[in-house]
Amino acid sequence: CTISAAATGTLANTATVTAPAGVTDPTPGNNSATDTDTLVATADLSITKTDGVVSVTPGGSLTYTIVASNAGPSNATGSTVADTFPAALTCTWTCVGAGGGTCTAAGSGNINDTVNLPAAGSVTYTASCTVSGAATGTIVNTATVTEPAGVTDPTPGNNAATDTDTVVSSADLSITKTDGVTSIGAGGTLTYTIVASNTGPQTATGATVADTFPAECTSVTWTCTGAGGGTCTAAGSGNIADTINLPATATVTYTATCTVNAATPNATVISNTATITIAVGETDPLPANNTATDTTTVAALPDVNGTKSATGNLVPGGNVTYTIVLSNTGAGAQADNPGDEFIDVLPAQLTLVSATATSGTAVATVGTNTVTWNGSIAAAGSVTITITANIAASASGTIVNQGTITFDADGNGTNETTRLTDDPSVVGAANPTGFGIVTAVPAASFWGLMALAAMMLGLGLRRRYS
Repeated sequence: CTISAAATGTLANTATVTAPAGVTDPTPGNNSATDTDTLVATADLSITKTDGVVSVTPGGSLTYTIVASNAGPSNATGSTVADTFPAALTCTWTCVGAGGGTCTAAGSGNINDTVNLPAAGSVTYTASCTVSGAATGTIVNTATVTEPAGVTDPTPGNNAATDTDTVVSSADLSITKTDGVTSIGAGGTLTYTIVASNTGPQTATGATVADTFPAECTSVTWTCTGAGGGTCTAAGSGNIADTINLPATATVTYTATCTVNAATPNATVISNTATITIAVGETDPLPANNTATDTTTVAALPDVNGTKSATGNLVPGGNVTYTIVLSNTGAGAQADNPGDEFIDVLPAQLTLVSATATSGTAVATVGTNTVTWNGSIAAAGSVTITITANIAASASGTIVNQGTITFDADGNGTNETTRLTDDPSVVGAANPTGFGIVTAVPAASFWGLMALAAMMLGLGLRRRYS
C-alpha cells in the first residue's frame, strides 16, 4: 500500500473472516484482526542558493536565486524559509511556487516566510540586493528551510545553503595624452599634457602612472597637480613612474616638457605613450582606455618673411595702397600656426580705409588705424594683404610705415617670433633700423607735387627680408 502524502495521525486497518451459512464458529472472537500504525510524516526538504558570481564591487548589485523543495514522501505544510541578509546588503524579493508549493509573493529585507511544500513541490525566491559602497572583505549569505512540527526530515544536511562573494574594489581608470601639435622642428620644445582619471565607482588607491619618454625627447621635466582629491608626486625629471591615489571622479594632470634632439632628422615620428595601471587586488572594468599615445613628426620649421610696396596718389589729400606679401619659405617647411600673424599700425599722417587679403582674414580697425591679418601659411605658400589709406591734407616730408610679422619659429605651437616688413634702402633718422616702407610726401608746390607724384607712381619699394 502507498500511504497518502497528506495522511496524519494513526493508520488502523482491520481484516475479518466470516463463516458461511450453516456453519457455526465456536470462537468468533478471533475472526477479526486490526493493525494500527502511528503516522510519522517524513519529508526530505532541501534548499539551494546562488547569485551566479564569485566577486562583487562596492556599490554594485547581487541577485540571489533561492529554491526550497520537498522530495517527499510526505507533504511539509507550514515549513519555514529564512534568509538573514548581511549588513552590507539592502534587498527586496519576490517568490513563486511550483508543483503546489505556495509562499508570500513579495517582500523586502530579510526572508522569514511560512511556505507549503507538498511532496515534489518547490518555491523559488529572487532577491535583488544593492551592495554598500563601504563593503569590504567577503559577503556571506545563508538561506535555510525548516520542516514543520510533526514532520521528520531524514536528510537535514541539505536544509541550508550558503553563497560567498569576495568584495573587489572597482575603478574605471583612464588616461589621455597630447602635446597639442602634429609637427615640431628639431631642437624645438614639446609640452605634453597627461591626464589620469577615475570615473569610479570606487577609489583607486596606489595606481601607477608611467611614461617612458622616447630617445628624441631630451631634458625632460614634469610637474603634477591633483583635482577632486587626486594625489600625485608634485614634480620630477626624466621618465614618469608615479604612484597616485584617485577617488571616484578625481584626476591628476602631468605637464611634461622636453627638448627635441637637434640632430633628429626630418620626417622622424616621435611616439610617446603614457599608461595607468590599477593596484593589485582592485579591478578596472574598462582597461582599454588605460593607455594613450601621442605622435609628432619632426619637420623643418616655418620661416615667414614679408615684403611691402606702396603705390597711389602720393600727395597731401591723396591716397596710398600698401601691398604686403607674406611667404613661408624653406624646403619642406611646416605650415605656420593660425593667429594674428601680421599687424600694421598706420602712422598718424594716414587714415585707414580698408584691408583685404587673398587668404585668411584681414581686419581693418579704423578707430585705431590698425590692420591685422589672421591665418596660416602653408609650406612654400604665401598670402597677399592690401591696405588702402588716405594721406592727410597737412602731410609733408616722409611717412614711415612698417608691419610686424609673428610666427612659430621653434615649432612649439606658439607664435612668438617677430619680424618686420622692410625697405632698408632708406635709412636715416626717421627710419634708423632700415625697416619699413618710406613714402615721400612733397610740400604744396604744384609743379613739385606733380613731379614727385610722377616719380612715386613709377616706384615700388620692395624688399624681401630673410
